[in-house]
Amino acid sequence: MGERVASSPSALDAALAFAARGWPVLPCNPRDKKPLVPRDVIDGKPVPKSGGLSKASCDAETVRAWWKRWPHALIGIATGKSGFFALDFDPRIDADTGEEWTLDRLKTELEAQMGCALPASLAVRTPSGGVHVYFRQPKDDPVRNSNALPEHVDVRGDGGYVIVPPGRNAAGGVYRWLRDDSAAPIIDAPAALLAILRPRKASKANGSSPLHKGTGDTATERYALTALQRECAEVEKAGSGGRQDSLNRAAFNIAQLVAANALPEGMARAALEQSAAKNPGRDSEAQLHATIDSGWAAGLGNPRDLSGIADRQQTRRQTGARVRPAEANDNAPDDDALHRRLCMVPLTDLGNAERFAARFGDRVRYVDKWGWIAHDGRRFIHDGAEALIGGWVHATVRAIRQEARVMRDSGRRDRGDAGALDDLIETKRNGDEVLLSDKLAAWAKASESAAKLACIAGIARQLEGYGLTVQPEQLDRNPYLINCANGTLEIVYEPNAPEPWAELRLRAHDPCDLITRLVPVDYRPGATCPRYDRFLARVQPSDDMRAFLHRWGGLSLTGDVSEQKLAFFYGKGANGKSTLVDTWATIAGDYAGTVPIETFLDQGRKRKGSEASPDLAALVGVRLLRTSEPEKGSKLAEALIKLATGGEPMPVRRLNRDPFDLYPAFKMIISGNHRPSISGVDDGIWRRVMLIPWDVQIPDAEKDRQLVAKLRDEASGILNRLLDGLIDWRLRGLQEPASVRGATADYREQSDPLGRFLAACTRPADGQRVQSSKLYGLFLAWARAAGEREWTQMGFSKAMLDRGYRKMESHGMRWLDLETTRTADDLASEDRPDDYVPGFDQPHRPWEDDDDLPV
Repeated sequence: MGERVASSPSALDAALAFAARGWPVLPCNPRDKKPLVPRDVIDGKPVPKSGGLSKASCDAETVRAWWKRWPHALIGIATGKSGFFALDFDPRIDADTGEEWTLDRLKTELEAQMGCALPASLAVRTPSGGVHVYFRQPKDDPVRNSNALPEHVDVRGDGGYVIVPPGRNAAGGVYRWLRDDSAAPIIDAPAALLAILRPRKASKANGSSPLHKGTGDTATERYALTALQRECAEVEKAGSGGRQDSLNRAAFNIAQLVAANALPEGMARAALEQSAAKNPGRDSEAQLHATIDSGWAAGLGNPRDLSGIADRQQTRRQTGARVRPAEANDNAPDDDALHRRLCMVPLTDLGNAERFAARFGDRVRYVDKWGWIAHDGRRFIHDGAEALIGGWVHATVRAIRQEARVMRDSGRRDRGDAGALDDLIETKRNGDEVLLSDKLAAWAKASESAAKLACIAGIARQLEGYGLTVQPEQLDRNPYLINCANGTLEIVYEPNAPEPWAELRLRAHDPCDLITRLVPVDYRPGATCPRYDRFLARVQPSDDMRAFLHRWGGLSLTGDVSEQKLAFFYGKGANGKSTLVDTWATIAGDYAGTVPIETFLDQGRKRKGSEASPDLAALVGVRLLRTSEPEKGSKLAEALIKLATGGEPMPVRRLNRDPFDLYPAFKMIISGNHRPSISGVDDGIWRRVMLIPWDVQIPDAEKDRQLVAKLRDEASGILNRLLDGLIDWRLRGLQEPASVRGATADYREQSDPLGRFLAACTRPADGQRVQSSKLYGLFLAWARAAGEREWTQMGFSKAMLDRGYRKMESHGMRWLDLETTRTADDLASEDRPDDYVPGFDQPHRPWEDDDDLPV
């Protein structure tokens, strides 16, 4: 396939030409291809969804301004809105296995999936050697971004963009038009391709499934996951005449696999319920569940015989050999390919470390400054990791015998056998031949010594190309993955579609996600929680407030910190706030954490940069953070609060360990009867605070002391409430109710000592003046009487100027348009100031004293 490079116009000229063609353009960074256009800022706060791709434009003046600011920017074209979508072919070589995906292989795999040839259309050659092929965007059912095609073939549709020529990345790589220039026609996509891409939840294996891929290390599990995918696909595409029979049959077949212990029941049932909900026909939810229940019960009573698959897998399980993806009718993965590759690895300690990394590298990581973690089938764990790794080291060494067998069976090079790996090393005097496979078998035995076993993992973590050593910030990196007991939930959001949408997708646990946390609850889309609903309606009667709480709680299951908020649940006890937080924390499991409130209080001293901060270091990966109750008179450490809610890295250190950067993912909930003092008057701190009032107090006669335990029985249903809130937040934002905004405003007003002083001791008076030293002396007297901290005169003067007051020199400095209403002597003679705020002298209530609440 030839390509030519036409005489290239300037980037600006090309961008203007594309805009005139109706293709929305945007400038992109030559280093990482990300859009350069920032988000809008209102009142100092970035506006979500207002930058990047959303700014793509066909306006010539806008385009000229962009390239005047960024003359070397790459040209991005918004796909979908431009009238086309693009196939992205990304050839590569796997650094671990040496497997190569060439352009020809990717095209062949795609054509096999489509069942037809891929026609020629306008295309671009990328600097990495890949190709973007453009097809006309269907008007009736637009193509969105998708990963439904073979591995390393992606789709850029609605909500995506591509880089177009002319352009050169930071490394010097050039984007070129393939075969012709940009005026070449863009043709319609093959119908077979559109049929694959249009199902929103298509998987690469079959075009439709809530599961993306299996992660099990047995052929049985792979067989079962593939079968589950196919059954779900059949349910989703069933027509009106056979929909119920298809669902019943799928339930029977899947339950057979569950009964054979090939699939976790929770995950399998949830996947089927998701597929049924997407194609319900006229059936209600109850009718769908009844159909599933019927087939499910029958299938559980008839376990499928998978012994043939299990027997073939037994040797592979012992050796830790990897397998290629298997179809449901393909139960003989080619483990020998791995043995063939590894049998040629050097017979050294370093070679054994390479063997270990090749066989088990996806299941182990060494975290810099922490130590080893290992994947237990659902997430990476620290406690117990060394035992798992020790077993895998043993399996690696035992597998060397299998490598020797494969080498021996391949034939001998010295005899000219085709494809031979074995070879003659020496011939002894008695005529015995020593083969390379004999040396390998002897090495297998020698490697079982304690010394050789002990060094394998330590050497492996230092190997280049395997990536076994990671930094703490690489763990739990995707903020929109929620790891549940029966699979990993992915939150998919498409903000740039004609009607923005968000949805949840359940897939199998995958070590590649580097997840260390777990929600210990099955995700079951149909689960309900009537007791929880009654409880929350009793303690928070407002529909708007309950919806807001679920948006906040759902957001707290993610690692997204873009809201830069903390929630203060404020009430005088027996009002449900701690019951709710405890219940949410139970649902969140490993994603929840608790710290003493003192961590975020001003203790009168600053932490030194080198000081250990184990309380903060323990918050790695925490998403829902609750604190103990603040004491009366406590004061927030405002600088730390700003840092913790701002999303920037925080330097922290465990005891006797090296420091590292904590990237906060947590949303903080402070619950209490006393509001901590906030002395700052600027929006820098107050825009982060949400005070949520809990005004309902429950009489003793209504309290249920077992309520928290009872709510645990509705865990899957409560999880659904939080996930509904998360989707609501994703589409609408946080949407604080008026009651929260009003309570926060009152909190701010009462936390403003200067404002309270001015209201208590002065009044506006045009043309009047107050001597600066006299006003400051009056403030000191008020502060002593009110129990407030005394400010310096410089700090007082700055705060007055920040508030908008003016002063001038006239026989000393004087404040303008102000007069005093009280004197220092007045305040000294009073027990307390007139602006005394009731409630601050209430007796202390213990943390979590309001858990005994009504059903």
